[in-house]
Formats: sequence, structure tokens, C-alpha cells
Amino acid sequence: MNKKIDDLTLLGIFKTEAEERLQNMNKWLLELEKSSHNELAMKEFQREIHNLKGTSRMAGFNDIGTLAHKMEDVINAIQEGKLQINNVSEVLFNSLDVIGFLVEAGVGGQEVEVNTENILHNLNETLKHSQNLETKEIERAKAKPLGKILIEDKVISQEQLQIALEKQKKGVFRELEETIRVSTGKLDSLSNTLGEMVIHQAKFEEYLNNLSVIINLIKEQNKNSTEITERLKTGSENSTNVFSDDLLQVLNKNKGSNARLLEKVSTIFNEQQDAVSIMVMITDKLQSDVMALRMLPISTVFDLFPRTVHDLAKEYNKKLDLKINGAETELDKKMLEQLKDPFMHLLRNAVDHGIESSDERKKIGKPEVGIISLSAWQEGGRIYIKVADDGRGIDPVKLKEIAVKKGLIDNDEAQRMSDDEARHLIFISGFSTSTIVTDVSGRGVGVDVVRRNIEDNLSGQIILSSEVHKGTEFTIILPLTLAVTPSVLIKSGGQLFAIPATSVQLCLMISPHEIQSVEGKEAIRVIDATVPLVRLDEVLGLPLGCKSSQKGCEGFESGDIIKVAVIEYGHQRIAFLVDELIKEQDIIVKPLEDFLQKVKNVAGITILEKGEVVPILHIPDLMDSAKQVTAGKKAEARVALPKEKETQRILIVEDSLTTRELEKNILKSAGFQVDTAVDGIDAFNKIAEEKPDLIVTDIQMPRMDGFKMTEKLKQDTKYKNIPVVMVTALVKDEEKRRGIEVGADAYITKTSFNQAHLIEIIERFIG
Repeated sequence: MNKKIDDLTLLGIFKTEAEERLQNMNKWLLELEKSSHNELAMKEFQREIHNLKGTSRMAGFNDIGTLAHKMEDVINAIQEGKLQINNVSEVLFNSLDVIGFLVEAGVGGQEVEVNTENILHNLNETLKHSQNLETKEIERAKAKPLGKILIEDKVISQEQLQIALEKQKKGVFRELEETIRVSTGKLDSLSNTLGEMVIHQAKFEEYLNNLSVIINLIKEQNKNSTEITERLKTGSENSTNVFSDDLLQVLNKNKGSNARLLEKVSTIFNEQQDAVSIMVMITDKLQSDVMALRMLPISTVFDLFPRTVHDLAKEYNKKLDLKINGAETELDKKMLEQLKDPFMHLLRNAVDHGIESSDERKKIGKPEVGIISLSAWQEGGRIYIKVADDGRGIDPVKLKEIAVKKGLIDNDEAQRMSDDEARHLIFISGFSTSTIVTDVSGRGVGVDVVRRNIEDNLSGQIILSSEVHKGTEFTIILPLTLAVTPSVLIKSGGQLFAIPATSVQLCLMISPHEIQSVEGKEAIRVIDATVPLVRLDEVLGLPLGCKSSQKGCEGFESGDIIKVAVIEYGHQRIAFLVDELIKEQDIIVKPLEDFLQKVKNVAGITILEKGEVVPILHIPDLMDSAKQVTAGKKAEARVALPKEKETQRILIVEDSLTTRELEKNILKSAGFQVDTAVDGIDAFNKIAEEKPDLIVTDIQMPRMDGFKMTEKLKQDTKYKNIPVVMVTALVKDEEKRRGIEVGADAYITKTSFNQAHLIEIIERFIG
């Protein structure tokens, strides 16, 4: 790739523009797939690809310009009726993916040798078909991951791709200045606000001059007072009348000075009071304007997902329609960036686990096409985002069975669980309903990662609701921005704390007789419900601050006033007894230092105007800690303790010496005992000598392949519980289904293989 520019600012501008054009082209191409006669989509796609071609060549990215030019030829052939969009859309999608990689690689300064000949060949072959108007059908490519496209089309080598991905993960690429596009209207508003502040700055300078006058008056009064003191000392030596006359004259003079001083101070006070009120309004406006600069429509993220759902639908052979509402809702840019991965997890789960196959949907009377919806809206100081599907829903009975089998809960706990509590089992780390682990699902990561990202990184909440055969909804609730957070300041255990105001339903002052006893636990009536009451200082492990005994609130007398903050999280409410309810104010959130993460119950800190460092309470942790207190015991881990890694034995079954030694070194470095076998028969001989904790196997091997070996293992009562992880070059859906049928527990394709992935999956089963 020949680059002519190396200015980081210009490269950053080019990258932003190219990514925006690629996103738009994905959107318009999806519209053309739905209707090839969509003139607006055709016109916009042509405009975007033409402009990308021009800017790429001007910036020196000639490979991108050449690809864009060839895509332009293909889209023109479609417009002329020489090609059918549905026959060539995947070739165009793949080309957009490769351009995206080339943009990232070139702007990021990656030293990789790119070769676009093969993908250009694919586009040329597509155009050749357009010359034969009798051609009925062109073989349609399946949606493929970008890495696969890059390797199969020989854009870069496997080694170069791995290096590039590792660099990307570590953030080794050159650091471009982060930018956002800002409308001139927003800048004008900010400029006007700054102008008002300059005007008021002059007023404050005038106040300083007035204060200087006051200082001089005070000095004069001090001088007069000194004179009076001296005269009083010598007065006894002189005539009483003379002394009285002189003293009266001085006192009158002093009285006049005091009057002028009082008048001046009063005037300045009143003017200062008005000025401060105006400055507060201006500062609020400035803060609002600056925050507006950070705000972007959520379509910035939502527009990425139609293409994602399109590819997933093809990958899983399902018919899907994605509906988007409220894409104009604005959210802080920093937060939008962190929402991409959580949304991707939820969409994958919806396609993989939620939406049924077309045949299954028809059998139960549902429309053949499944619906996934993304919605966003604002209520007060909160943003609500909903990811929903009309699929099979989450079966609480099945979840409890899986949880019991995995040792997460026992049978008694399962019996006591409500359906809603059972559905929330999916938020436990490592929990999965998938029958097999693949590259995209069933790895026991996903929903728990989503929850941690939303709660820990975005100070939000995630609410789950689901009904069997009807569908599933995840509602994410977020603050408008993380820069400034409205909070309630309270004192507990003699210390100040901040609670995010979005989580505080209300603050109350109650009398002791309003405290009820429910099943031996304290509670109060809040609006229309009975809510558990706990002491915040007890939950946080602090010295008891307010008057009470350690047993609860029995130490209060009838005339006492009890301060309570009622916190709401999801569908839960808990009333926290505090020493003082101080006030509500906006705070700037500062994250904890790395060595302090993660401190239980603390999300970050803020510094108040007088310099006090105040912890900000982490609401999910706080609610969990409060429930432990109300249960009268500390929560204990329910999962059985794993064996030490040194005692865990893994058998690798692989006929390739290179692959076998590579996997062996990876697993030994991770602390496992490792044995090897060259095929299925050799493996059974090794298993008979010593039973392993887990088996990693290839499929294509001499004498007995991995399918046959796994099937035989799973049919033997002595060995059926040994987890089997298949690592293979076979990537077709029917081959993965074969792996499921014979009883494999995980299926990893060698094209997506990496060390961390393998260890993560193994620890999922025996870690």
C-alpha cells in the first residue's frame, strides 16, 4: 500500500471519513438486497463508493482506490440490469470488509504486505458474468468472517493476520488524535456562552476594585481606633471636658466611617450575590454545551448491526428482520464506544439461542421470519436501550436443570427459585445453555460480560424479561454521560459517600414506629410496597454511626428521626438507613487507580469543592452486599472448588507432530499435565492406562478419526463425562453438527485458533 501522507491529523480525518462511508455502504447494500429497484439506495451507494475511491487515491491508498473502482463497475452493472444484486451481494460485502481492514492497517501503520489480486479477480469474474445476459445464477458466497476472507483471498498471510490482530489487541498502532464531528450550531452556542463569561469577568474585576476601597476604609478605621486608645491612656492626665470633646469628635468620625463601610459592603454583597447567580446559570449552560459536543446519535452504533445480523442470519441459516427505533437518541461518545461489544453479544445470542429455525417457527404457528428489534429512548436523565427478539424465550426449568448439573445451585435452591430468579442464572460467569461450545457461542461468556460492562464501565443496569415461546428482552438503563453524574451525598459511619441519583428512588425521614418486622427482618413501607431496611454502615463494614444497637434500629427512641435512602436496581428496592442525608449535586467521577480495582461496593471517587475525597458507591455490589446482610450471612461460592491445575491431566489426540507439540507446549505452560496420542486407537490405549480430565482432539486422523473416537467415548459409561474439545480445520456447518451429534463439548476451527481461546475453553470445563 503506497501512502503519500503521514500527517497523523490528516490520517485521522481520512480514517473517520472512510469508516463512515463504509458503514453507509453496508446500510445501502442491505437495502438493495431487499429491493434492487430502490433508487435512493443505488444512488447513495454509488455516491459513497465514488467518493471513497477519490479520497483514497488522494491520500495515497491506491489499493483501496482500485478496489473501490472495481466495486463501482459492479454496482453500475447492477443498475443497468446486467447483474442481479442477490447473486453478487456477498462479493460486494466481502470487498467492503477487506477495504475496512486496509483502512485500519494503513492508517494504523501496520507493516503488512497486502495483495488484493484475488478479490479483484472475484470482482472481475462477477463482471464477466454480467456480459452473458443468459446467465441465470452466479454461485452465491456465504458470509464469512473477515479473517477468513483475508486468508482465502490471499490479501495477507495467516502469520501477518495474526501479528496484525495481536498488535490491534495490544494497542500498538500509532495513536491518532481522537476526533468527533461537531455541528456549527453547537459551536456557536458554546462561543456565545464563553462571550457571556468574558463580560462577567469584567464585572468581577470591578468588584475587586470595590474591595480595595473597603480595605482602605478598614485601615482608616484601625487608625482611628488606635488614636482613641492612645487618647484614653493619656486622658486621665488632662482636663475631663477637653478629653470628652476630643473623644466625641473622634467617635463621630469613626461612626461615619463605619456607616460608609457598611453601605459599601452591603452594596458589594448584593451585587456579588446577583453575579454569582448569573455565573451559575452561565456555567450550567457552558457545561451543557460542552456535554452536547460529546453527544452523538445512537445510530452511530445501531447502523453497524444490520450488516451483522445479515451475516449471522446466513451463518445460522435463519430468516431474520432487524427493526431499529429511536436511532436519533443521543448518548455520550465515550459510552457509545463501549456499547458495541455488549450489543454484539446480545445480538449473537438472539440469533443463535433466541430465534428458531424457519421450520420450527412454522410448526408452532409463528411467522417464518424472526424479528429482532433495537430501540432507544430518553426519560429524564436516563437513556433506555432495549434489545428484543420474538424467539423461543428463556425456559426457567431448563436453566435450573443446567445450573444444578453444573453445581451452581443444589436441588433445594432450584425448588425455591422463582422463574424470574432462574432466568437471571444466565448472568453467572461460565453459565451457558448451549449444547456445544463453538467459535461464537456457548463458551460461557457473553451475557455475564455484558452485565459487567454495563454495570462497571458505564454505571448502568441491565434488566431481563422473557417468556417461553414469546421472546426475550434485555433493557439497558444508562446515565446520559459519565463525565458529570447527578448524585446524592450522604454520611454513614462518620464518612461521606455519593450515590448516583439515577439509582435513588427517594429519600425519607421516618420515625421508629414505622419500622416493621417481616419474617424476622426489618422493613418499611415505601409507596405501595414493603421494602427491606438495612444499615448502610453495617453493609459497608463501618463503625456504627447513628444511635442504634448492633442488632438493628432498636436503640432509637420514639422521638428520633431516621434518615433513609431507598435505592432501586432492576426490579429490586432496598432502604438504606444513613446518618445524614446531605444534598444532591453534580459530581465529576474519577476512576479508581489500577491497583485498587476492584474494591467491593466502590465504583470510583469524586473530589468536592472543599477538597474532600468521597467514594462513589457501586450500586450492583451494594445491593448484593445488602442482600447478604438481610440473609444473615456472607454469600459463599456455590461452585465446587476446582482441582489444582498441576493435578489436571489433558490428553491431546493429533496426528500432526507440529500441531501436537504446539498444543502440548501451550497447555504445559498453562500448568496442566499433558499426554499425547497420534489417533483415536492410540488415545483409547492411553485412556485405559490413566483417565484424563479432558481431551483435545483433531478430527481427520488415520485408523480412528475424532468423530468415531468421541462417539465411542460418549457411549462408554466410564468415559462419557470426560469433556472433549475438537480442534480442527473442518469448518462447514454439517461438520459442526456432526460434532454435536457424537457428543463433543467444544468445536474450535483452526482458522480462528489462538492460545488464549483454547485455554479459556478448557478452563470453562475443568478450570
